[in-house]
Amino acid sequence: MATASIELLNIEVETTPFVPVGHQEYVNVTINDVPAVELPVNVTLHGCVNKTITVMANTTLPFKFDYECALVIEVSVYTLTSQSVSYWDALNIRLGNVVGYYNGRPLILNGTVIAYATFLSGSRVPASSVNPIAKC
Repeated sequence: MATASIELLNIEVETTPFVPVGHQEYVNVTINDVPAVELPVNVTLHGCVNKTITVMANTTLPFKFDYECALVIEVSVYTLTSQSVSYWDALNIRLGNVVGYYNGRPLILNGTVIAYATFLSGSRVPASSVNPIAKC
């Protein structure tokens, strides 16, 4: 009869906080154990979908939703747990340098038109700046 000892150091679930509706996100489930062995991990999902699955640790799970929702992902193995939340949300394009409106249309001073995207919650989409869209 063989006996093995495994030390579980931590478990982590890594997600993207905001995902555009219709886009796929990859959730990383990582376990740090000594010695490194493949262990089954329980994954409980609430929100966009409600279910519990068992996967092997150190894996990536794909999720994609075509509607606005929040997905709470909780992973656990023995006494270790980790949780994260991803929100699928629609995007809105906004102009950043509007000085007023005339007949419902934005008034922009001469210069570069600045636009940015937000989720329905009002949070800006994290993005690096790019070349200006247009010059007036």
